[in-house]
Amino acid sequence: MEGSHSVTEIVAHVVWSTASRERVLDPSRDEWLMRHVEIAAAKRDARVIALGAAWDHVHCLMLWPPTVALAEVLQRIKGSTARLWNVDRDVTTKLVWQAGYWARSVDPTDLGAIARYVANQRRHHATPQPPEDWELARFGTP
Repeated sequence: MEGSHSVTEIVAHVVWSTASRERVLDPSRDEWLMRHVEIAAAKRDARVIALGAAWDHVHCLMLWPPTVALAEVLQRIKGSTARLWNVDRDVTTKLVWQAGYWARSVDPTDLGAIARYVANQRRHHATPQPPEDWELARFGTP
């Protein structure tokens, strides 16, 4: 049929952490991390909607095409950010990501609330918090 096409909205809230939950993600590097996660995601045709880091993990709300596996997008993001971080002369601590990640699909109508939660990770983790769903899942244990 002329003019027919597919429309997809595949959105996920994804979390990955540093190896052994090492506290290496200094807040002064948040802008750098955001920029390089966005670049790496774009290379797999994915788009970052929101990103937020804590000292030892990253939350990312992203949209990606059905032609690419989420695992491919995360492999690109984690690999390129660690490589670039570790050759940066301004960095004194090495970045190694833990194997694996946690992901949950997100209803596109809930994007606003989830994006705010993701973007506010520094504030969220400024006080002790009970374990979150992704932590209880015990992904990628070293």
